[in-house]
Amino acid sequence: MKPVASRVPLVLLLGGLGAVATVWLIAQGLSHVGPPPFSVVVDGQDISSQFSLAGLDGADRLAADCVALLVAVALVVFVPLMLVALLALLVLVIGGIVLATVGAPLLVVAAVLGLLLSPLIVGVLLLRWLLR
Repeated sequence: MKPVASRVPLVLLLGGLGAVATVWLIAQGLSHVGPPPFSVVVDGQDISSQFSLAGLDGADRLAADCVALLVAVALVVFVPLMLVALLALLVLVIGGIVLATVGAPLLVVAAVLGLLLSPLIVGVLLLRWLLR
């Protein structure tokens, strides 16, 4: 088995290729977006074409692709983390309820047994000390 440090360049290379491929695919998808299904008129002029991605030049499209990639990565990272956090919170709440309903009576029983058996425990310890 290879050490983890020798796999880092491969992981970075694959991650970079994946990011480039994702940006390229997003660019291909956004290049086929048609005009918006609405019309915006301001002071008698139709400005609906300004809302179309087809009206953007190359740098603006690249920026839109990068923003879309950032949103996609944020969703890929954020959504599972929130699900894990909600699951952990659910486990803590259920564990607290179980501990409160089962643990508290068991603690009371242990305290009562400790009080009732304390003379016996002291006697055993005293006998052990005397026989030494």
